[in-house]
Amino acid sequence: MPDIVVASDLPPPLVDFVPTLQWYTLQAGLGNMLKKITTIVAAGASQLNGSPSTYNEVYVNAPGPVTITMPHDNLLIQGQEWSIKDASGHAFTNNITVVPSTSTDRIDGAGQFVLNSNWASLTLTWNGTGYSIKV
Repeated sequence: MPDIVVASDLPPPLVDFVPTLQWYTLQAGLGNMLKKITTIVAAGASQLNGSPSTYNEVYVNAPGPVTITMPHDNLLIQGQEWSIKDASGHAFTNNITVVPSTSTDRIDGAGQFVLNSNWASLTLTWNGTGYSIKV
């Protein structure tokens, strides 16, 4: 009969060394990128911070409309993704407007994208000159 291993016989889990709400994704190209989660809980304007080494998930759980300004293009790399989600289920009443940081950056040719359906989400990919909506 094989030996039975109980939890007390095992070393502490390695997951203790992983920072909370961050993990790495494997991808072709520049290598591994850090996944960062941001939660917006205040209505009004929010500026997202950019970093060429992150993929980003943004959850909006605010009591009113939110306008999210994307990072400036010099803080992004081609292929970098941003996902934005109505986490509160109130986007129909409290629209989430996503805008590029400059007038020359576009979201599939438009100056903004509005999430106006409850529980809606949007994934954008920086294509080097603007944001492409990923379906």
